[in-house]
Amino acid sequence: MTNQSDRSAISVLIPSYMGEALLAKHLNKVLAIMRSGDQLLIIDDASPDQKQTEKFLEKKFKLKLEKQKKWSATIYQGKWQGIEIIFAINQENLRFGATVNFAFQLAKHSLVFLLNNDVAPHPDVLNHLIPHFKNKDMFAVTCLEKNGKNNEDCAGKNKLWFEQGIFQHSKADNFVSGPTAWASGGSSLIDRQKFLEIGGFDERFKPAYWEDIDLSFQAKKRGWQVYFESKAVVEHHHESTNQSVFGQDKIDQISWQNGKKFSKKNADFWQKIAYFLWRPYWFIQELKQPWSKKKLKRCLWLLAILLLATALRFFQLGRVPAGMAVDEVAIGYNGFAIWQTRRDEWLEFLPISFRSYGDYKAPLAIYLNGISTALFGLHLWAVRLPFAVFSILAILGFYLLVKELLIQSKMDKNLALWAAFFLALSPWHIHYSRLGFEAGIALSLLIWALYFFYRYFRQQKFWQMALSAILACLTLYTYHSSKITIPLLFGIVFLLQLKKTKIKWTHLIITLVLSLFLLSPLAYDAIYGEGLTRAGSSILLAEMALGEKLKILGDNTLSYFSWDFLAKGQVMGQLRHGDARFGVLTYPALALIITYILSLFSNKVPFNQASKKILKLMGIWLIVGYLPAIMGDQPYHSNRALLALPAWILLELVAFERLRQFFKDHKWGLNYLVILAYFLFLLTYQRHYYLTYRQASAEAFSEGYLETIDYLKSLDKNGVEKILFTNDYQHAYIYVLFGNELSPIAYHGGILVNYQFLEKIDFQDLYREKTIVVTSQEDEMLHYQPDHIVYGSDGSERFRIYLPKE
Repeated sequence: MTNQSDRSAISVLIPSYMGEALLAKHLNKVLAIMRSGDQLLIIDDASPDQKQTEKFLEKKFKLKLEKQKKWSATIYQGKWQGIEIIFAINQENLRFGATVNFAFQLAKHSLVFLLNNDVAPHPDVLNHLIPHFKNKDMFAVTCLEKNGKNNEDCAGKNKLWFEQGIFQHSKADNFVSGPTAWASGGSSLIDRQKFLEIGGFDERFKPAYWEDIDLSFQAKKRGWQVYFESKAVVEHHHESTNQSVFGQDKIDQISWQNGKKFSKKNADFWQKIAYFLWRPYWFIQELKQPWSKKKLKRCLWLLAILLLATALRFFQLGRVPAGMAVDEVAIGYNGFAIWQTRRDEWLEFLPISFRSYGDYKAPLAIYLNGISTALFGLHLWAVRLPFAVFSILAILGFYLLVKELLIQSKMDKNLALWAAFFLALSPWHIHYSRLGFEAGIALSLLIWALYFFYRYFRQQKFWQMALSAILACLTLYTYHSSKITIPLLFGIVFLLQLKKTKIKWTHLIITLVLSLFLLSPLAYDAIYGEGLTRAGSSILLAEMALGEKLKILGDNTLSYFSWDFLAKGQVMGQLRHGDARFGVLTYPALALIITYILSLFSNKVPFNQASKKILKLMGIWLIVGYLPAIMGDQPYHSNRALLALPAWILLELVAFERLRQFFKDHKWGLNYLVILAYFLFLLTYQRHYYLTYRQASAEAFSEGYLETIDYLKSLDKNGVEKILFTNDYQHAYIYVLFGNELSPIAYHGGILVNYQFLEKIDFQDLYREKTIVVTSQEDEMLHYQPDHIVYGSDGSERFRIYLPKE
């Protein structure tokens, strides 16, 4: 055994992630085995708690920042009792293997003692490890790990074998010193030069597990030795950050997947044949694993929710709501026109802003409609199809977003299924999923953009931030309200996340440049075109006294938090914007939220601090999502406020989670009760939607236009010189263009010259020769009976058609 005083100097390496508490607990025992001349390397892998770790180590070792450009890390250096201290912070999360590879390049001694941050070495551990390296073929020596709780031998010596088509491993049959299958990545002394010659850990085994087995396997292939020393003892306290970051199910899944990677990489020719022959068997075994069962169960539940949502949104999509709102026909026709001629209704070439009725429309929904109608024809259901599809994507994206929030808040990931369920049954979301209104697509893009944004802050991958930026920019091209909501929401979330997580500024700069490039056409249109026309509807720009503006803003704000809006679906008679009976939230959701508010006054269940992050996002999202609607010129405008919907669903979710805490011993009973309540509400809502609302909304959706045009198309028009068409329901011409699939070029070329659209038609017009007369029920036709009547869903006469007199 080598004495501590006369041994050679070594480097001690501790990779750390979320490790400030573990370092504070175990670092002194590591320092106790070191002597003057040694080197201590602590590498923080871009942890969310890196600032706490930084403060702890700076205070303990009086570290100073090193100015360097060689490494993609922030490096601090210092000295403590003759020991050189290096503390490095990765600029992005590299995971265990890549972090250790980087640290080995910083190590300056020939032997590196690799330790987990939850491992405490015994004082004489190095005295038993170092002598083995007198053998020039020694690659690594690993320690005997004792359980930190009961001091029992638990790990250190291992065996590895190939059986049934894969490599398998386990603890050795005894813990007697001798050769071992691999040296543990948590407590081993390793030859630095040999480690670098191999190339370090294979980073394909990211994030962790099997990389140390692979490293030792590569060493043995080169003829080097890997040894277990039973007298070199460390206490492993099993407080690994992998457990807290991933959870046991995810750890088991990662280990299983990396085991397959190891077999594919290291199997010889005959072993690879065996590997592929045994694959069906191991696939079945994988499905039997607890983590796989849970994952499969979650996927099946999610699939069931998405299928339910699909049925609710696609059933009779082209028939209910009956008719086609003027905004829908404008979007559908302009999409068709763009696809056919690259020009809009007014012959503008590929515009950014589409001139419409009283304003200018954002472009993305129109361009998507061009694809949809080109594939399926110029039909009402084809116009609504992209909006319905994006609504399903919104539910999937919301599931992933909430799951990401739950992971970061260390809450039950299964709650994300409930979030998807709540959104799938939201009356507000169902309503706008079945209409050709741009807000629905904007909501879906916003959810996905925010999902990748949050995921970036956890995983630090550039593609996540770039994809988030692309989706956020597309949202600005989709709906005007996004131009207020998106910058505010993402700006606030960015600042909040920046307090907890250090980002790579090169990622941010490149993403900003990408965003500016993507938004440059929008900016040009805003300055030189009509991109800011909708801003004229803001009450802030209205010519009125400040006091009057403030009163309107206050009234608008109260309207969006009122019982009439949230529960009763008040839409000020605008049945395009709701059914006037069911509001933003379901009745069960309102019951949950009210119960949640009341429960906060109870001490039975303490407030869940983990939900604070979700509640904070909910509050921010609600405010900035409502802001465009509040600034508008009227209250109760659900379309403008649609981007705030996920905030209410988040509150609904937090309320449900707290209720589960109250009934934690009866969760399944509570789950069934909640599901039953939501389905009873759904039956009530669907009955109202397909019966009462379908009839009541006939006028709001200009029902009868398309049926009338279809009837006119079926007539033999030989000898007909003129068609008088009532304009009582407004904008009749574009329905004629849509129904007859006429290009804008033909329209401006005079193809509708035989049509005459009149605000007033009466019985005298029936005496015009060779003329078809189309009237509304408002036109005075006396006793003259029409040749054909188009009825609405409510049984009322929508259009009367008079054929030419003989």
